[in-house]
Amino acid sequence: MKKIVVLFLVGVLSATGNIFCDEEKTSNFAKDSFLYGSLGVLAPSYLQPVLGLGFRGQSGHNGFNTIFEGTFFSKDSYKLSLSLDYLYFNKPCLQHQFYFGLGLQASICYWTNYYKTHNYSSYDLNDYRWIKISSYANNILPELIFGKQYVSNTGGRRFFEVKILPFADLLSVYSGRYYFISRLSPSVVLRYGVAF
Repeated sequence: MKKIVVLFLVGVLSATGNIFCDEEKTSNFAKDSFLYGSLGVLAPSYLQPVLGLGFRGQSGHNGFNTIFEGTFFSKDSYKLSLSLDYLYFNKPCLQHQFYFGLGLQASICYWTNYYKTHNYSSYDLNDYRWIKISSYANNILPELIFGKQYVSNTGGRRFFEVKILPFADLLSVYSGRYYFISRLSPSVVLRYGVAF
């Protein structure tokens, strides 16, 4: 897992030619906003795909990001989430700039379990049937974000990003009744975004 994150960060740093913006190009009044689509992977699980559609804005050092994402584990289990993030751009330069941020993610997870049980209406001991039980969970999670945003050679806006979810807490599960689970379960999302 650590190797994947290190390789991703090396890729972010080497994605564009210059690491820092010239002081003459740096502006405290750099303004930008765009709609974007993103593709990522969720780790340290089995690298499930994460698809997203979001909107990002920037004014000088400050920015915001909101994104609607779907993480797909199988045809019977998925996670839908909405994130609201504050971004801070260290050296605002629309050509290439590093940023970090904090945010909250509200999500709902849905999954289906199948259980094999004996068909008691039959006298055959080998007569089984499958029972399908669907469940869902609601999460509210803090986020840490690190990334690099840049303009490609063709003029399109792009970004690489690492989103860290340090806790999977405040988890409520419905399976006949409500109950709460408190647990520590960190995860990382590696994302690449392209502006429309």
